[in-house]
Amino acid sequence: MEYNSQLNGMVKDVEKVVNEHMKKILSDYDEKAKQMENLWSIINELPFVKKIIKEKENLKKRVNEFENNMYEEEGIKLKIKDKKYLKDAMLITIAGIAAAMKNVG
Repeated sequence: MEYNSQLNGMVKDVEKVVNEHMKKILSDYDEKAKQMENLWSIINELPFVKKIIKEKENLKKRVNEFENNMYEEEGIKLKIKDKKYLKDAMLITIAGIAAAMKNVG
């Protein structure tokens, strides 16, 4: 019986010491987590970070649009912004075909 009470006392003492150390460790961890959270909130408020986040969201929307339109049967529609270059490219291609035909025939 005496050993049981001594053993129970030792277990309680060890439990108390472990609890105190764990509280300190968890307290330090919580403090560091709060600091990290504050740092992230500051970083997310920077103008260039806001711009990157907005750009990322826009790109995600565009990717979703492309993925959704990928299976439509309409085909591909291209917008030509600089017609001068297109005209020059067509003339060069036509001239190349004509020269090749002269050499063949």
